[in-house]
Amino acid sequence: MAKKRKKKKQATEPIPKLPNHNELVSDDPHVLLDMVDAYIKRSDRSAEPLTLAGLGLDIGLTREALVCFKHDDQRVQAVISYAMQMVEERIEATLLTGRTRGADGKPVTAAALQFALKSSFNWRDVTEIRHTGDNDNPLGVGVNFSNMPIDLMRELLKWMDAAKSEAVGPGAG
Repeated sequence: MAKKRKKKKQATEPIPKLPNHNELVSDDPHVLLDMVDAYIKRSDRSAEPLTLAGLGLDIGLTREALVCFKHDDQRVQAVISYAMQMVEERIEATLLTGRTRGADGKPVTAAALQFALKSSFNWRDVTEIRHTGDNDNPLGVGVNFSNMPIDLMRELLKWMDAAKSEAVGPGAG
């Protein structure tokens, strides 16, 4: 009868734990500030743009978590706010100065920079529309009560009081 061979157990390597990216690498504001400073200096040396995604990778957060970040320690919150303002300032400066080439030499459009500001920093395009009448005066929407007889005004107020009490409910006044 043939002997059964025992199978050797193969050593399994532990699967490395992936970073959470929803927890800061450190809650120490001084360590975080050093990490932010290193990210900014690395960006300056490589001519790569500052991004929230890049900042987040360095400090352990996703871009989304960074945008919504709140911390109990005001010092940590201040460091994160500072870091985000540095990224925002760099994007805005790039937009305003017209430096429109990325580190790879490819063009960076103003639309791409505007998108970054809108999606990460709540920038908005605002259009103001003014409705005016004669002589560029604002249009009046109200009613001219100056020629209304007092009795008609009293009736109007009674009607308005009744409408208000119906809207609020019985017993409210």
